[in-house]
Amino acid sequence: MASLINDSNGHKRIGFTTKDGKRQTIRLGKCTTQQAADAKEKIEKLVIATIGFSDYMDAEVHTWLAGLSDGFYEKLIRVGLVKQREKIEVPKLSTFLIDYINRRKDIVKPNTLITYEQTAKALSLLLGEKLVADISTKDADAWLLWGLRSKPDGGGWGKNTWRRRGGIAKQFFDDAIRRKITSENPFQGFNSYVRTNPERCRFITKTESLKVLQSLPDAQWRLIFALSRYGGLLCPSEHLALKWSDVDWNKRRMLVHSPKTEHHEGKESRLIPIFGE
Repeated sequence: MASLINDSNGHKRIGFTTKDGKRQTIRLGKCTTQQAADAKEKIEKLVIATIGFSDYMDAEVHTWLAGLSDGFYEKLIRVGLVKQREKIEVPKLSTFLIDYINRRKDIVKPNTLITYEQTAKALSLLLGEKLVADISTKDADAWLLWGLRSKPDGGGWGKNTWRRRGGIAKQFFDDAIRRKITSENPFQGFNSYVRTNPERCRFITKTESLKVLQSLPDAQWRLIFALSRYGGLLCPSEHLALKWSDVDWNKRRMLVHSPKTEHHEGKESRLIPIFGE
């Protein structure tokens, strides 16, 4: 799609063909082979995006574009790969987070929205008055450390909560990059992978389950517990999705809808037997 050309004077340029068949060249000047290869990769994605494959304009390309000098960016404009830069007013972090959540209220699940709001509140407490573009890796590290040690209602976050909050914060700043509010993500290097915690795993025996059932105030609470303990339903998402039409009394089974895995093919629901318990 694009080719890297080495000139005799040591300078480099990138050649490519536009969607209307014209051959164009962008001069890089004197740069390292790695810098030229990086520019070639990004320009290839820009060329593909102009053809109609907008998915190639990922966060990495937006970050690269945001960091370009005005002179080099002008070269991309002249060959039709990008439009003029918009002058964007950089908001405070707290203002940006409110806007981000409002833009997603209708497209994310209620529990995801709660996680967004909790993370935004925590970020705003420590960094909310800073401009988005002024927040550094040092600020991100300080916030993550603060999350481990303290929070408004006392105590610190558990390790998985901490990772999840950091992952959501990274997601917020990826959006800021796409909207050209900032050029860097201060949480970029953060490992947000949530791990299982064996210390929190414990088998609840039948005797213990019976004691819990006997102490619950009414049939609805007993049903919630029984569906969790014996049916293996995730609480509350799978409980709240149940309908009477999902229950087959004759075959003694029920259809369980799985909101958390419905985006995976074949994982949107499952059949489970109805136990006596």
